[in-house]
Amino acid sequence: MKKCLCICASLIAIISCSKKDIKQHDVKLKDSVSTVNISVDSIDFDNLDITPKSNNTFESTISRLRGSSFIKKSSLKSNKANVIFYKDFDEYIKDKPKSNLEDSDFITYFDSEKTVLKTIISAAGKILEKEPSVDIVDVEKLYNGKKYHISVSRKVLEINNIDIMDKFSDNYIYNDNGREKFYKTFKR
Repeated sequence: MKKCLCICASLIAIISCSKKDIKQHDVKLKDSVSTVNISVDSIDFDNLDITPKSNNTFESTISRLRGSSFIKKSSLKSNKANVIFYKDFDEYIKDKPKSNLEDSDFITYFDSEKTVLKTIISAAGKILEKEPSVDIVDVEKLYNGKKYHISVSRKVLEINNIDIMDKFSDNYIYNDNGREKFYKTFKR
């Protein structure tokens, strides 16, 4: 990690100099593992891309979702977010054999239809709350051979007077009737 930060800092320092002021400089970074040499002549300044490769806020939001350890796949394309949970603990452990999580951890989020619905509705609400650019959230979970899939649109929430900021959890995650109504409204 230190090596990456040092390399990035060195590149930024090099980039901040004007191209004509730079002749031949070697940047040497030493640590207990290796030495890295970067020649300024080897950097294509015209095609240098230093933009982040990922959407850190979306990834951060995903990492904070209820049951996030058991998310098989998540993506953000344009204004649509997709989240798919592992169907069962066996599928999860096959994909992540070195995980310290146990079957009992998985069961915490997915031991009944009630907990499955809490998890997927919570995920949709949290993504829409934390990601203002997202207009549609699809969340999917297989449980006991049944597919639980919701597609929540910000516009439909507004039409149904569902406020994701005010008491969403109380009304649609922890309230049995509210949760069922929400699921029936947005299930696919």
